Amino acid sequence: MKPLFSMLVVAGFLGSCSRKPALDPHVWFIESYDNGVITVHHDGNTYKATCSGRTSYSSDFKDVTTLPNCGNAVELVQHSVQPFGGELKREADGRTLVILNVGSRLVLRSTKDEHSPLIDEEFTITSVTKTPH
Repeated sequence: MKPLFSMLVVAGFLGSCSRKPALDPHVWFIESYDNGVITVHHDGNTYKATCSGRTSYSSDFKDVTTLPNCGNAVELVQHSVQPFGGELKREADGRTLVILNVGSRLVLRSTKDEHSPLIDEEFTITSVTKTPH
């Protein structure tokens, strides 16, 4: 009984260490977020970037709020986010999420509808490397 149990534990562990599923290279895949540093993959590159803060704009853009954190990024670890442009698709919770690459910055943008705030979380890119295949 003991050897069978050990084999099942090892088989389960090895099964959980399998390769990541193939991702559409054109989406932004948020791999991790740790101590203000986000790691994302896009178009064959791996980006590391540091959170610069979060800006929330009211639907009429008259009220602007800034915060020093990037809370949406934490929630989206291991999640694919569509690039800016083209037909935008809503998430299951109704939000529209996109990532933009603006010079030396990445911007994670989210909104729910035309009456909801627009939230931009900005990250300063610290490195870009080719993603190994």
